[in-house]
Amino acid sequence: MLGDLVRRSDRFGVGTLAVATALAIAFVAWRGIRSSRQAVQVALAVVPMGLLGLVIVSAPDFLEGMTL
Repeated sequence: MLGDLVRRSDRFGVGTLAVATALAIAFVAWRGIRSSRQAVQVALAVVPMGLLGLVIVSAPDFLEGMTL
């Protein structure tokens, strides 16, 4: 159901995608994080890994823009 919501999010805007993402993150955290120590480790890794993912996903568009 959540995947269908994200697929149709282009009709409803970025807000729907943000809510769906937050729900998915909350579910994974609820099922996967077992201790407060582990929660801190996850919180410390979220920002650098998110930025790394953004760079990896954006790199092809950036490189294509440089060649045109």
